[in-house]
Amino acid sequence: MRPRGSLHSNEPALRGESSGGAAVQQRTFRGRSLADVLPQIKEELGEDAVAVEVRHGRSGGVGGFFAQKCVEVDAVPGVEEAAQALAPPDDADFESLLAAAQSAPAADPVVSAAVPGSWDQLIEHAREAADERAAVSEVPGAPRAREGASALAALFAPDAAPVPPPSPAPAAVAAPAPMVEVAPSWPDAALAIQRSLSGKGMDAGLVAEIVGEAVDHLLPFSSEGALRPLVAGQLARCLPPLPRRRPGRVVIGFVGAGGAGKTKCVSRLALAYARRGDRPVACLTLRPKDHGAELMADVSEAGVAVHAAEDAAGACAFVERLDERAVVVVDTPGVSPKAEAELRALAAELRRLQLDECHLTLPATLSPWAAGELVRGTRSLGVDALALTHVDETEHLGAAIGAAIDARLPISYVGRGGGTRGGLRPALVEALALELVG
Repeated sequence: MRPRGSLHSNEPALRGESSGGAAVQQRTFRGRSLADVLPQIKEELGEDAVAVEVRHGRSGGVGGFFAQKCVEVDAVPGVEEAAQALAPPDDADFESLLAAAQSAPAADPVVSAAVPGSWDQLIEHAREAADERAAVSEVPGAPRAREGASALAALFAPDAAPVPPPSPAPAAVAAPAPMVEVAPSWPDAALAIQRSLSGKGMDAGLVAEIVGEAVDHLLPFSSEGALRPLVAGQLARCLPPLPRRRPGRVVIGFVGAGGAGKTKCVSRLALAYARRGDRPVACLTLRPKDHGAELMADVSEAGVAVHAAEDAAGACAFVERLDERAVVVVDTPGVSPKAEAELRALAAELRRLQLDECHLTLPATLSPWAAGELVRGTRSLGVDALALTHVDETEHLGAAIGAAIDARLPISYVGRGGGTRGGLRPALVEALALELVG
């Protein structure tokens, strides 16, 4: 029997019973889907069976919950089977047939125009009916009982993924109190030095560290109580020393950005060795735009040979021809710390040259940020020392010295002025620190 309220039809649901008379049976078949019902109909009523009505509903469950979907199909035998069933027996006479017809109950009319006759049409009809019922079930305002049943069924479904418990709301955390800068208990002279160094471009944290070291650990041993030399000495000790040079031929290269003073450093260093040294001196310029004209003009009067090489192979061949005691000073093309491809190409050429020293020309006029960017961006060239240039153009040496301390690179040379004679000196870090402290 059809469960109460579970099917969409008012017709009685019979299984295997006649609903149209004793001879032509209309039978009701029930299953979970049309795929389950159709084979039963074909097996029991034949391939030519005609579907009279299709109903969709639910069966089973407890208290309206956990009901399963089902399909009911009313079907009758095909035309040939019905004709054979309706044919009178051969020995029947007219009077007996008339009496049987008058005494038989009237059959319910069957409207077959609304029901498809073929199985394909039957399946399509069932799908359209299911779509219409699904659309109706999604209309807002449907009974809450159906929503509760769906939720309860989903809760007990075997494939349902476990619902994670809600995460607890994060506990309110009070905003941290603003940091209050506490001035160190230093002498007034120390505070004045701290302000001076910070104003000259040195990082405030580095300044506090250097001045604090001098006040706490050097001033107690000073008989005169002079603080500036102590701070300068502590600053000089923060700079690493230059390594010792090996004997024999020395190849010294200068790298840096365009306009940093590389060519001036090369010519000044070559002239210093040529005028006051006893070792052979030569200059090598790598891929120069002017074919080495500027460098030749600076050093030709001192008899220094200049060779312009277009690649590392030509440069190496020139160096190999020089005396074993020669000092070779190498000028390189300007390169930006952001030009990665140019940096890689230049680094490969310098590795083939096997530089003994690689000095980065660092203008003292750069800001702390720009100085740090230049030093960090060119380390791939094999930089092992800094040559400060344009030192006479600024009093703010703190940025360049701070960049050297941060990078742990020694300061090798200090360049001043625009002339070639005497414009480059070896860096004396104590004198440089005293100049900065003032």
